[in-house]
Formats: sequence, C-alpha cells, structure tokens
Amino acid sequence: MWILFLVGFALIVWPLSIAIHEFAHAGAAKLLDIEVTRVQVGTGNDWRRWKWRGIEWVIGRQIYLGGYVLVTPPEGPWGRSRFAAMIAAGPLSNIYILAMCLLVLRTVPWEQSDFVVPMAIGLAWANGIVLYWSVVLGDVPIGDQVRPSDGSTLWQLLKDPTVYDEWLIARDFVKAVEADGRTVAEPRDAMNLQGRYAPRSRVEALFLRRMETIAPSSVRRLQYIDGFCTWALFTGDREVMARAEPWSEELFTARGGECTVWGTRGSMLLCTGRVQEGVALLERLMAEDKVLFDRAIGGCCLAWAAWQRGDSAACEQWRAEALRHNDGKPVIEWMEREMAQPATS
Repeated sequence: MWILFLVGFALIVWPLSIAIHEFAHAGAAKLLDIEVTRVQVGTGNDWRRWKWRGIEWVIGRQIYLGGYVLVTPPEGPWGRSRFAAMIAAGPLSNIYILAMCLLVLRTVPWEQSDFVVPMAIGLAWANGIVLYWSVVLGDVPIGDQVRPSDGSTLWQLLKDPTVYDEWLIARDFVKAVEADGRTVAEPRDAMNLQGRYAPRSRVEALFLRRMETIAPSSVRRLQYIDGFCTWALFTGDREVMARAEPWSEELFTARGGECTVWGTRGSMLLCTGRVQEGVALLERLMAEDKVLFDRAIGGCCLAWAAWQRGDSAACEQWRAEALRHNDGKPVIEWMEREMAQPATS
C-alpha cells in the first residue's frame, strides 16, 4: 500500500497540488475582474498547450517544478488590493487543503482506511511543500529566469506600496509592444528591449515621485537613477536624455569608481553634446569592464561617436566590438539604429 502511495504521490498528488495552487490564482483573478493571459503548470518546454476562454493553458514538460499565472495588473483605487488578493489566493488554497487533510487524519481511524489516510497524508505533504515554496523560499530560479514567489511579491507590496505603480508601467510596456506586432512573455523583457514604447511622461513622473521618497545616496535611489538613465538612452529622445543627464551626474558623484556607472554617465554625456568627456569615460569602460551588456552599450555609443566625426575605421572597430559582446540582446542593435538616426538626418 505504501509503495502505491509513494508512486501516487510522485505521479499524481504533487502535480495536482501545484495545479490547485495555480488554478486558485486564476480563479481569484477572474472573480476580482483581473485579466488572465496564461496559466501554466510545470516549467520548461511546453508539453501541451491550448486556448480556452481567452486564456492560454500550458502544461510544461517539467511538471514537478512549479508553475505560474500571467495576469494584467489592474488599475483603479482598489487595483493594488485586488492584485494582492489574487496573489494570496494560491497559498490560501494550499492552507485550506492542508487543514482539511489534518482534520481527516484526526477523525478517520487509520487502521480502517486503505485509501483515505494515505491520500490525506500525501496531499498534506504536497500542499505543505508547495506552500513553503511559494511563501518562504523567496524568488525561485526556473531555467534561465527568476520568478518572484507569492511571498516575495506580497512582501514587496506591503513594504513599498508604490512599487505597484512600476508594475503598471511594465504592463503598459507589454501592451504597447504587443500592439506593435511583437509577442512579449514577460513585462521585464518589454522594459529591457523596447524602451521607446514606454509612456514617457508617465515613466518620468513615476521616477520623480520615487526620488522624493528615497533617501539621498541610498543604494535603492542610485539603482533607480541608473535604470532611469538607461531607459532615457533607449528612448532615443534627446530631450528625455537632457533631463536624465543631471541625474547621471548624481550617480557618477556617488559611485564614480564603478565601471557600469562609467557607461551610464559616458552615454549621457555623449548624447547631450559633451562628446570628449563621454568618449573618455566609455573608452575607460571598454578597457576595464568585463560585463558583456555594459561593453555592448559602450561599443555602440563609441561607434556612433566615431561615425559622427567621420572616422569610419573607428566606427567599424567599435561596432564590431559591440556586436561581439551583444550576448544575444536585441536591445543593442535597436539602440545602435536609434542613436544613428539623428546623425543621418
């Protein structure tokens, strides 16, 4: 009997508990009028995929390694609360099943049950593990991605309510990019790769609001400044870059010894007319920085600067260097095109 129990646990009870958790998220989202775009049980490559009621349902080949639900974060005065309730629904479903299983184990005589007791034990263990995984472990690496756990997401919302505004910006990125004929699985992909599609006034307003609430020189403040300056660079909009340039100076003053900051500050200087200072910082970056993403951006900016002054040999040299360090990021090719446009007009 216990051998059958172990086999059943491995084949049925564990993936069933994961599915219950994800379906609880999706069901709560529907009840709270939150748009659901994808429900997946399992990770890795898709094993089965189908569309039903406007939702993409997927079973991954690694069915024992979790799952996730993609939703569109809702706006409105209760948007954040509805989103938090939807996130909490997954762990609450596991708590409910765990409590029911413990109640069964207290009331059903073990010696008189060949099925109910082993099943209750299996479900209790499985739901306890899923609950621990989703609430306690924090962000969980799955393949080449890191997905935030339910506990991590709820903690962020409780600790810093304004972080929800950033997720709404991510949602807008996704919608804008998909409206342009692209498919984006993750909001962060849209933000990283398609900065020019952002609602720029909203991004800037959010950034300025964040700067009012974050302590000067704090690590979090400097991270926001770095991200904002990189976003401004990706827009290809000189006016946006000009407004971001003073912020890059604050970043450089606080962390001028870091290679990645040389890239941020150098790019801003280059694009706002202080070419010699920008080139000096970017050449220093290329000489010392080992991060592929930084080197790709630095190479693109230096290639653009060389192209502007008519040095075709240096332009090709830096362009080749940038592409060599592209590391599969289409943002570099996009940025190169955007940066070249003003020079060709």
